[in-house]
Amino acid sequence: MVVVDDPTLFAESLRTALTLAGYDVYWLSAAQASNGGMEPITAGGARPDAAVLDLDLVDGRNATTLLEQLVAQGIPVAIVTASDDHAEWARCLELGASGVVSKTLPLADVVASVGRLAAGLPLMTPTELHLLRREVEAQARREQEMEARFARLTSDESWLLGQLMEGHVAQDIARVSHRPQPAVHAMVTSILAKLGVPTWLGAVTLANDYGWYPSEEVGG
Repeated sequence: MVVVDDPTLFAESLRTALTLAGYDVYWLSAAQASNGGMEPITAGGARPDAAVLDLDLVDGRNATTLLEQLVAQGIPVAIVTASDDHAEWARCLELGASGVVSKTLPLADVVASVGRLAAGLPLMTPTELHLLRREVEAQARREQEMEARFARLTSDESWLLGQLMEGHVAQDIARVSHRPQPAVHAMVTSILAKLGVPTWLGAVTLANDYGWYPSEEVGG
């Protein structure tokens, strides 16, 4: 069994736990794997029965590239990650990972999951896979809806919302932008209607949660 990870406490703990569980573990750093380190292991047609790949590589390397390389060699791959971004989990499954295991689980549960993979058993149940797909699809629909809401804003409304996000109030915005206060208040009302929120604070919260910010081209 191969563990592909950077030298971290989690990687060392996992390797130790797998060894104590009776597995012959070879720890390969992400740098070694990227530089052809898998070749000696698979020489002569021999392949590890499973590989564990940490998605949270601390040296900034692209774990999905390593995943594709492992899958291309016919090695079943278990992804371990602390991320709860299920869209990222689904992406790993699309690239050929056998399953994803959360680092938040007790180490014994992580070892048991990897053991199932090494034994040729499914790493994730059909129910888990179904729920993951449904969650990712729902998240994609929410993001599309948010994108559509913010796309309705005019250039001036986008600028005004950006000012509100920076902590400015409508009265000060009207004075600085040389706009009549009624015009600014009308723009705020339009923003609220387009974003589907009752208050300007709600609009700011929604923008921050969505990660929206006016482009540099937008001006007052």
